[in-house]
Amino acid sequence: MFVLSLLNAHREGLMVERRARDRLEALQRRKFRALVQHCLASSAFYRDIIADFGINPERCEVGDFPVLDKATVIANFDRISTNPAVTWARVSGFAAEGGDDETLMDGRFHVIHTSGSSGETGYFVFSNDEWARGLAPALRINPYRGRRRKLAFYGIVNDHGAGAGMAMTSNQGLLRLAYDARAFDILRPVEETVAAIDAFRPDIIVGYPTAIHQLADAQRAGRMNIAPQFLQCSGEVVFPEHRQAIEEAFGQPLINVYSSSEHLIMGMSRGGDHGMMLFEENFVFEPNEDHTLVTNLYNYTLPLIRYRMNDRLISAEKPATDRHPYRRIKEIVGRAEGGDLVFRRCDGREERITSFAFGSLMWKGVERIQFHVGNDWCRLDVVPEPGLDAAGVAGAVGDAREKLRGLFASRSLHHVDIAVRAVGAIVPDPATGKVRAVVTSSAPLQSQAA
Repeated sequence: MFVLSLLNAHREGLMVERRARDRLEALQRRKFRALVQHCLASSAFYRDIIADFGINPERCEVGDFPVLDKATVIANFDRISTNPAVTWARVSGFAAEGGDDETLMDGRFHVIHTSGSSGETGYFVFSNDEWARGLAPALRINPYRGRRRKLAFYGIVNDHGAGAGMAMTSNQGLLRLAYDARAFDILRPVEETVAAIDAFRPDIIVGYPTAIHQLADAQRAGRMNIAPQFLQCSGEVVFPEHRQAIEEAFGQPLINVYSSSEHLIMGMSRGGDHGMMLFEENFVFEPNEDHTLVTNLYNYTLPLIRYRMNDRLISAEKPATDRHPYRRIKEIVGRAEGGDLVFRRCDGREERITSFAFGSLMWKGVERIQFHVGNDWCRLDVVPEPGLDAAGVAGAVGDAREKLRGLFASRSLHHVDIAVRAVGAIVPDPATGKVRAVVTSSAPLQSQAA
């Protein structure tokens, strides 16, 4: 069933690529109105919105609906969900149990955890059919080559993250005949992982740009000798110098995929000056100056209509030879609210841990996080989940501390002092009214203690 859904969605994408723009927009409209009809029948949250705003499901447009943000999804999760089996309590409980990236809730729901660049813990859920539709563009990005290939994912693993979840789907059902997928944890020591990936001899490497850049460093230094035919990154901005170093080390182009925990695969770039192509048969994008509203047209389990993402999408010119109906955006997709952790390694080189990397970690027993960063220290403030006793809070703090130590060690930042403390709330920035994911300071760590 999964493979059939994947192939059907792939076939639709191939057909859409050959259509004119007006036919793509007509398809979006039909899909959107079908989604609204489903929401009317099965979602208490959207049923109220349709009534309150006087929306006609048979003639409605995307702009008829109010903007939806992550906090609203969290607060109204059970009312947005269209399946009684998908509740916040069940989903968060399943995620807290851990397990590998291939395990499904009830054997049929993919659960994705994220704290994202906002530091606010959220969960997004897809049925197996919806998961197939969300991953189908991967068959256009990297078509099947007629033989079984080894795929190495290098990133955060076993934390119900989108990256590992999508990559390890290659081991599901009949897909295992085409792929041998293995996940390598970015929190493990770099040299240990380099040796393991070198022994695996992957044909395909998938990971964060910074992670693949580490492998490129190892390849250039002679600590690794692999010959992948395909390189794919996602989740972080691809800096030109990183792209150049990776492509020179492996002799292959780096494919940059625009993806998210909320929507899975959304677009793709092959580098160069032509920008990134958006897969609009699955989404309606509404770019704004400092954010983008995204309507997901295929997720009927947890519908997201006009969901606010703090991504700045800047239009790019289409090359004259491009016959696709899709819009293009500039490759660097910026997170307006994000924040990176930037330190100096012992050898003087800058090491950047992006908001996506720390947002992908599973912070157990934690409702919200905020980083405070100095020249040679990092403190993580965590808001424990309601109802935790003192032992539960201590366990959440200890788990977060160990994960931070692993993340920093993987980036050769053993010298950075790390602290974690539990707080009652994260205070918004008085200048903007928004909660900052990362707060920088020039003061020493000791002066930052509560």
